[in-house]
Amino acid sequence: MFVGYDKLLKQWLWLQPNGVVERIAEPTHVWLDEEFVAAHTLPVPRPKLFAAPKLRRKNTHAQLALEL
Repeated sequence: MFVGYDKLLKQWLWLQPNGVVERIAEPTHVWLDEEFVAAHTLPVPRPKLFAAPKLRRKNTHAQLALEL
């Protein structure tokens, strides 16, 4: 199975024989040949970007008092 990523469409594609291309979800695993990795390794690796943790509000219950 050969997959590719289209930067313009921001979509993963499944490349099949006879020119058939099908859009797919992001693959869970990608295997690369050692030759490809050696040819495309950056001299200085990019730092990993982590998403900021979402702040959650405490689930507090407000009491409403109605006085007559």
